[in-house]
Amino acid sequence: MEQARGGRSGQRERIVIRGAYVLTCDGADRVYTSGDIVIDEGRITAVGQVADETVVRGARMIEGRERLAAPGLINAHMHSTSTLLKGTTDHLSPPAFMWRKQADTAGRTSREIYISALLGCLEMLQTGTTTCLDHFPDQRFGLADVEAVAQAYVDAGMRAVLGLRVFDEAFTDILPTGTVPFWGRFFRGDVPQQGTIS
Repeated sequence: MEQARGGRSGQRERIVIRGAYVLTCDGADRVYTSGDIVIDEGRITAVGQVADETVVRGARMIEGRERLAAPGLINAHMHSTSTLLKGTTDHLSPPAFMWRKQADTAGRTSREIYISALLGCLEMLQTGTTTCLDHFPDQRFGLADVEAVAQAYVDAGMRAVLGLRVFDEAFTDILPTGTVPFWGRFFRGDVPQQGTIS
């Protein structure tokens, strides 16, 4: 049986998945057509064939036959702030999408930012994605906003890299040319309340 490293702790039980089709994606690209996975206190501790019945005794057994077990997928580009916008902008052109996105995500509370990120985590986990690169945020942000996003990933048990985007100019480059006092309330002072934006 191959011993594994890494993983998260937190669970206080042993789980054994028996008889799954296991893709290890290790250096030897080993595949077990009927493999077992041992998980101790939230960590994968062994992959392969469990012959030792003392390992199995007292464990919660999960039947893995006709199931695939593979390392988690990685989402290399996502925006947690956009999770709540799905289906609302499909009909828009790229510039119009950006206008709508900025208006919809500006001024969110830390709690709303957390909920949006956590919902994104749940969607990713349902598809086997366990790690992501989150290009957060889309607006001005504070430490409480960053902590809210990070907490969502911790609570979901996912690995994440927060790619904090820092801008040294206003978001006005995405706005339509002309007088648009309406947009000023969405950008926390980035956009003049009156006047022409060019």
